[in-house]
Amino acid sequence: MQFPKTMIRFDTPVKEFLTRAEGQLISDSDSVAEAASKLANLGTGCVLVESKGKLRGIFTERDFLVRVVAEARDPNAVAVREVMTEDPECVEEWASVAYAINRMAIGGYRNIPVVTKDGKPLGVLTIFDVIDFLMDVFKEQREGEPEQDSEEDWVDIGGG
Repeated sequence: MQFPKTMIRFDTPVKEFLTRAEGQLISDSDSVAEAASKLANLGTGCVLVESKGKLRGIFTERDFLVRVVAEARDPNAVAVREVMTEDPECVEEWASVAYAINRMAIGGYRNIPVVTKDGKPLGVLTIFDVIDFLMDVFKEQREGEPEQDSEEDWVDIGGG
């Protein structure tokens, strides 16, 4: 059985197009102010929190708003580990993009960490990565389709 190209593309491992973790890693002992500064400087919605080379959590803009700002906590006095989302759902680097999209949709995530088999953070798959991927897939699909007939080529034979 021959699969359409689109189906094959959805088997692509996430490690091939995720947002790399360089610069997006912080320590669980860093202050929330440091994490927020990193979010602003990178122009991203989350940073990965690691300890001893393993992913321990994710710190998102939502975590900042709900657990720091809404509770009137001092970002300079609060460690990230106190307000991060601990043990977030992750996908391994060889997971298919279809699986990752499924996990993001079911969990309502805009970002999902990508890790190695032993839990080392590699990066983040963002909703923007997914949108870019899907745009490429649909563009390839459209380019592979035969041109549509114009209306002039159609003959109305009636019937409803």
